[in-house]
Amino acid sequence: MKITKKLLLRKNDFKPSFANWKVGGVFNPAAIRMHNKKIFLYARVAESSETHGSSALHCPIITSKEDYEAVNERVSKEQVVGHDRNVIYLKSGICRLTNLSHFRKVILSEEGIKINEISNVPSFTGKPYDGEFGVEDPRIVQIGKKYYMTYVAISKREGISTALAESLDLEHWQRRG
Repeated sequence: MKITKKLLLRKNDFKPSFANWKVGGVFNPAAIRMHNKKIFLYARVAESSETHGSSALHCPIITSKEDYEAVNERVSKEQVVGHDRNVIYLKSGICRLTNLSHFRKVILSEEGIKINEISNVPSFTGKPYDGEFGVEDPRIVQIGKKYYMTYVAISKREGISTALAESLDLEHWQRRG
């Protein structure tokens, strides 16, 4: 039996969330088998604006509690002590990301090999009070009738922290902090 190796998900499989943004990568998804035996994934999608390559330094930040809206905050070069492709290091000791991550729903076949559906819009995002600099690294488990998801929220107030959300249907989530 010949085993074929291939990437299941690639950045080109995902559309950017905003005009003039680009998908930089898709990473370590959460996975759980649904009642219909198909596999539900929450893939972390990292995006940045086209200004990322310009001479000015910009950091995306989520600005809306209800809808997924983000803006690029310009970072003054006087505040910067260094930067690379993904992080800007400020004199204040704060690090700012040059991309913004959210989760997209992906449904796989029962065998986990065929992609049945990829959401064209973010399914779970940060909020101004919970991950305004993005969310990463989801993990999902079912306990009883509820689904619980831990994830990393990146915010101004809390820094990098683990957060919890719960759901009855894998689509509507209650953030628990």
